[in-house]
Amino acid sequence: MALAQADVAVVYGLNYRDDPADARRWLDYYGDPFEVTAFDLTGAQLEVFAADGIPQTIVLDREGKIRFHHVGPLTKGILNQQLIPLLRESNSSSQSED
Repeated sequence: MALAQADVAVVYGLNYRDDPADARRWLDYYGDPFEVTAFDLTGAQLEVFAADGIPQTIVLDREGKIRFHHVGPLTKGILNQQLIPLLRESNSSSQSED
């Protein structure tokens, strides 16, 4: 939720092997930070992203290159010390290139 509220990137969710209705109820109850939530009912998408556990956070740049990969929950420290600064830097770099 804090990452979405920081407004430094569009946040997408990939729900892994949960019933979509159950996942939607969970997001409705606890809050939905995602622009779009996709559903991976079989687990096949974990292979596409070379994922090695859940939850995890992967940041892709505009060319599809992985810029950040974290397995496990995002803590405030990781968010504030690593992820948000990376996204702000990336945003300022891409704006200066335009």
